[in-house]
Amino acid sequence: MEEFIKKAKEQFDVVILDAPPILSVVDAAIISSLADGVVLVVKAFSTPRPSIIQAIRQLSEINANIFGCVLNDVNFEKESYHYSSYQYYHNYYYYSDEEGRKSGVRNQKLL
Repeated sequence: MEEFIKKAKEQFDVVILDAPPILSVVDAAIISSLADGVVLVVKAFSTPRPSIIQAIRQLSEINANIFGCVLNDVNFEKESYHYSSYQYYHNYYYYSDEEGRKSGVRNQKLL
């Protein structure tokens, strides 16, 4: 895999690798350690907050460079989302420094 990524980088400006969920199989951790960076994908209102924190911790343990997070499957058609959806998601996926200290992951915004 390392050789494949090296050759792909020589031929292309950008190489994007899709991997299975980090908490499901070890493949994602291996690919993450070889990549220049990771974008964590989180399914709105489905992925539990502790799982997100655990995924970030796992990526941090292998020194993966976390570029950011994509929140997918957001349903903006629901009436309650129209005005305050950003604030709601911000509060749902951001944890305080206290939570960070408890989880071992600090100063991370999950959105």
